[in-house]
Amino acid sequence: MSLSLLLSPMHWPLWLSLLIGNLLSSFTMTVVTMPFYVNRLLKRWLHPDPDELNVWMYWRGLAIVIGGLSLSLARYQHRKGPRQPGRVQWRSR
Repeated sequence: MSLSLLLSPMHWPLWLSLLIGNLLSSFTMTVVTMPFYVNRLLKRWLHPDPDELNVWMYWRGLAIVIGGLSLSLARYQHRKGPRQPGRVQWRSR
């Protein structure tokens, strides 16, 4: 979004400014963060030792992903949508 604001002096339509901003920010984050931060954190999964290649590592990764998705689902499942102002809510008797 910040790049879209920086591109506003170009006087492009909003949709084009958002598209170019998203493309530039995705490219920048991939070039900057992937080699220096993400690759270090995921080194074990990206470049595993040949001796450690076994089925349990894949099952462990799958369990981590499913667990994270389940926690996210449990966290946001109870939330209701935002109340709309000015809308009358009727009670049934």
